[in-house]
Amino acid sequence: MDKEIVKAYTTTEVAAILGISQSTVRNYSIALEKHGYVIAKPKRSRVFVEQDVAILTQMKELRASSKLPINDIAGMLGAAPIVLPNETAEIEVQNNAASNEILTAIMEEFTAIKKENAELKKELKRNMDHINVVIYEVRRTSSLLFKALSDQPEQKRRGLFGKIK
Repeated sequence: MDKEIVKAYTTTEVAAILGISQSTVRNYSIALEKHGYVIAKPKRSRVFVEQDVAILTQMKELRASSKLPINDIAGMLGAAPIVLPNETAEIEVQNNAASNEILTAIMEEFTAIKKENAELKKELKRNMDHINVVIYEVRRTSSLLFKALSDQPEQKRRGLFGKIK
């Protein structure tokens, strides 16, 4: 029975491999974990396998090329299939033209959706402002009506509202 040997890396080692700071590795990891990606933590510190390093490399490249927020990038990559170390699946980093084209198309669509979302938020704010103006006018008119009715003599009010009681 051959056991597969899996190379594991510390945060410091991953930072050196990727050429980024340890805090950036932690920030990327936390963002991925928020989106369901699992990184092993046997003793309160993360242990990275080759797949994790590949995902972090993609995050670094996407961040540099797209300037998207880390959370958005993690959302795109966080749903990547997880290959556990005891599985015999071989991890490959796809870095060919076809996958780059697909990734570019996804990023363009994602950017368009974000832009549309921002426009919808602006429209919603405008509508809320209009609603607040209408509410203000209704309250003001109601107050003026109440004041006008209060200022009328008792007889006129009785005649007007006598039938209601």
